[in-house]
Amino acid sequence: MESVSAAGGLDALERELLQLLWNHGPMSRWEVHERTGRRPNSIGDAAAGLLEKGIVREKESIARGAGRPRIPLEIDPTSRTVVGVSVERGGLEAARFSLLGVEVGERLRRRLGPRAPMAESVRKALSKLSDGRTLAAGVSVPGLVDTVRRRVLLSSAAPDEGAIDLDEACRSQCAPVVVDNNMHAMAARWRLAHRAAPDEDLLLVYLADGAIGAAVLVNGRPNRGCVSGANELGHTRFFVETPTCYCGHTGCLERICSTEFLRGGGGPRVTLEEALAQGGAPAVLDHLSRAISNAVNFMRPHRVVLAGPLAALAPFADALREGVRRELFPALSSRVRFERWEGSSADMVLGAGHLAIASVLDPSWSQAAPVE
Repeated sequence: MESVSAAGGLDALERELLQLLWNHGPMSRWEVHERTGRRPNSIGDAAAGLLEKGIVREKESIARGAGRPRIPLEIDPTSRTVVGVSVERGGLEAARFSLLGVEVGERLRRRLGPRAPMAESVRKALSKLSDGRTLAAGVSVPGLVDTVRRRVLLSSAAPDEGAIDLDEACRSQCAPVVVDNNMHAMAARWRLAHRAAPDEDLLLVYLADGAIGAAVLVNGRPNRGCVSGANELGHTRFFVETPTCYCGHTGCLERICSTEFLRGGGGPRVTLEEALAQGGAPAVLDHLSRAISNAVNFMRPHRVVLAGPLAALAPFADALREGVRRELFPALSSRVRFERWEGSSADMVLGAGHLAIASVLDPSWSQAAPVE
């Protein structure tokens, strides 16, 4: 299996230069030298390598007083691309992206099912969208993923398939492919889009009807554990009677946070989203507040980000934030920052594309110990 760190064939200094351009925009070679303290000749070699690979380009020179004009470098948004493939229950979406995370061309959509198993569908999507310009590809899947062996161990996207080997589908591609949990992909997108501090600890919580996900970043990197998956907040269990979850248990938070649970026992015939928008479903709000506050008390993150379609309901997100704060240790309540992720946080294909970009910029993002 090719190493994810081989994405684009970049060496360490080329990646360092690329990260600077991503985070700070166009910079001249001399500005890079002043910021990093690296030798000018080394920076020149790294810039030449990135120019040759079509990853960066030179802008019009800038004259600053006497002396040689400085030529800014910037990430080339046209020459190279990455591919993102998002697998969700019942379907797959895929798209090409520039190295700046801008979608290029039309999306590919495929249904999943007995006649279209996950591995073959992923292979076809990668083959359809990858070409000689592709620098890397990212595949995001909900559930537990062995990122080294590129094997899905358990997923709500294909609960009846059992373990699914994606390695062969990835090996057949012309560019390196990283496979990871969809919440880690979403966290990659958040960190890249927000230029987050690399030493910041983050709890990212995704809230949807019947689906609760979370990702924990420690010093800006995903918390991996013995198996790479979301930090399974949605499978926090309560002493509550619910339908059986795909994990095989009852009482899971994401089964409580669902229209199905809300309507159980003769409840209101509205969707969970409609109820929350009207200030209803207090049991759902209470259980979510308790679960998130427990997670915050346990990990003490610098920041909690609420994302997904339910978090887009501003009154509900505000009530949830206040409910969590009431449950926190007093010393934490004033220190942890809470925010809503505005915009298209629920777009998992964008996350998969940024997962690929993260593997190019920083290979340590995708490194994990193999599962025995």
